[in-house]
Amino acid sequence: MPKPYPDELAGSVVMRAIIRCALPQKRLLREVFGRNMSNLSFFLPVDIPRLASAMHVSADKLLWEHTIFPYATSHAPPALAREQERRALADTGDDARCSAALVQAATQGVNALRYCPRCVAVDIKRFGESYWHRSHSLPAVYVCHKHGTALHESDVALAQSARAYEGDIPQYQSGAPMQAPLPRTVLQPVAVLSASVMNKARDWHDDWQHVYQLVAHATGFVAKWGTVASAQVSKDLGALYGHELLDQLGCRLGRPSHSWPALMVRPRSSGPFSPLKHVLLRTFLAHSTDQPRTFSYQPGGKRTRDYAALDAQVASLVSGLIEAAAREGRLTTVTEMMSSLGQWSAYRHDRSRFPATAAVLTAFKATESSLRKSGRRQRRRRTSVRGTVGAGGQPATPT
Repeated sequence: MPKPYPDELAGSVVMRAIIRCALPQKRLLREVFGRNMSNLSFFLPVDIPRLASAMHVSADKLLWEHTIFPYATSHAPPALAREQERRALADTGDDARCSAALVQAATQGVNALRYCPRCVAVDIKRFGESYWHRSHSLPAVYVCHKHGTALHESDVALAQSARAYEGDIPQYQSGAPMQAPLPRTVLQPVAVLSASVMNKARDWHDDWQHVYQLVAHATGFVAKWGTVASAQVSKDLGALYGHELLDQLGCRLGRPSHSWPALMVRPRSSGPFSPLKHVLLRTFLAHSTDQPRTFSYQPGGKRTRDYAALDAQVASLVSGLIEAAAREGRLTTVTEMMSSLGQWSAYRHDRSRFPATAAVLTAFKATESSLRKSGRRQRRRRTSVRGTVGAGGQPATPT
């Protein structure tokens, strides 16, 4: 098999070998692994030692320089990352499930292999052929980290990565440039950081959340009582990347105070988080400028209710309900309207706190829309019949 080129994916090396040898894919894989294999992961193959031996490189070099393993484990706890490395370098070839999980975490939102036309030209001039780069097929990477040019999406889907047709080589692809979902000033730092993360071996830490808290403080995301304004971090991150793109990448935000960016900048929050989320948060914090910020956060605990503001709001809403009932010729009651606003209980128990609302409701009772307008409905009289006996000893009928 040929030796890997710089930043070349392991699956790309296998693809070039199949084309050079003109062998069926299954036969070549059987020759390499000594057993029948129908396909091989393009990003993180199983049985790394055996494949590395066929490529005349060390297993360690193949894992760290030609798979997405460094990216997938870049922000994992050190103990977990070391265990995943041990399993990836084992010669059993039985950890396909572990490899698949790492590949899924490192390829969120990536549907097909991508390439940079300028890199293709450089590779052909230097090596006489082109190949698939690791750094071009990472999630949220839309531009080349070296040239800044838009990446092109190929017709080689990830599910078909181990195909062996000459047309699958980047130089024979005719894919269109990917549409940039964000300004280049945002996309380029994401691509650069992703490539940097990919090229760092065993740079593991277990204090990422502490680092994020320090950086958030330094960039001004501080609440009045000194803690990180985590919900504001989430809101500003969503404004930078856009909710549509985040949804496409599998990084939906949801409620700001409970979103993944908010959790990542808080102490003792649960994890782990995908490497893509770490890259997006790190890029966002680096993009944020240090400027004075004021947030309308309130400390936790029981809060005093602003009844004056609530009264004004409810009075306005009730006026709208009364106008709607008049237009529709519909009868309604005070209880019905206040219940629909969720304020009947508060109003009934302490009407003195709702003077504006009470004035609106008092005026309403005299309108044609009030079901209980004076004289409109006959009130029922309660007549006690207890102990009353009519003629013949029968109970008297109430009147």
